[in-house]
Amino acid sequence: MINWINSEAGRFSIPVYVSPERSEILSMDNLHTVTRVPGIEDLFARSSIEIDQDSIASVVGGRRVMVTGAGGSIGRRTVVQLARYEVEAVGLLDRDDCLLHDIAMEISGRMYEDRFPLFHVDVQHLGQVMGAIESFHPDIVIHAAALKHVTTLEANPANALSVNVLGTANVLEASSEVEAGLFVNVSTDKAASRVGSLGLSKYIGERMTRGEGRSGYRSVRFGNVIGSRGSVLHSFRLQARYHNRIQVRGEDTS
Repeated sequence: MINWINSEAGRFSIPVYVSPERSEILSMDNLHTVTRVPGIEDLFARSSIEIDQDSIASVVGGRRVMVTGAGGSIGRRTVVQLARYEVEAVGLLDRDDCLLHDIAMEISGRMYEDRFPLFHVDVQHLGQVMGAIESFHPDIVIHAAALKHVTTLEANPANALSVNVLGTANVLEASSEVEAGLFVNVSTDKAASRVGSLGLSKYIGERMTRGEGRSGYRSVRFGNVIGSRGSVLHSFRLQARYHNRIQVRGEDTS
């Protein structure tokens, strides 16, 4: 549909803008709808999911939520969504200080906000993780910190072990120490087949999360956020920009 609208509007030089999803509009603090120019990701047909706002509000409302990997593609979107609910505080934890700065500016317009404290921490270091989680004392931990690029992890499998396995173990240990009631381990769809280092390391993280034996400790599998760094669309953009071509692999690819 967007392809057709773009094509027809282009014939008459009429600009086309895309509005947010209905659920996103309903959760906005003001009535000013933010429109944007359609991107390449809008050209892909995707079914819309209706978000149960009341259910989410009942879980996170009035609680302290820690998000690891807060500057990454999934962590960032999680923080932005959490900021729209009446949470007591959202702790932003990431090892990249530039990404922490960016997400802080996006959600509050300031480098530091009491409601969104920043933790410049690498999950590979248990002492740092313990210090951050004990000082923030979250009710809920959403663990999104991970290495996700298949190619680099295949070339450096030890990094998959250090970050995705030991890092998850560190966050689990610290979360258990403060008795966080809910722990969500963000995993990947590649954990289903476990062919390479990424899938295997994330699958081990799932087993460790389940091994905690707590009803509120669970894992959820995601695919790439469309258009995010490392996704196929992002790769296509870079290839087209710098090499004027894109590379598509696989005998069944069309």
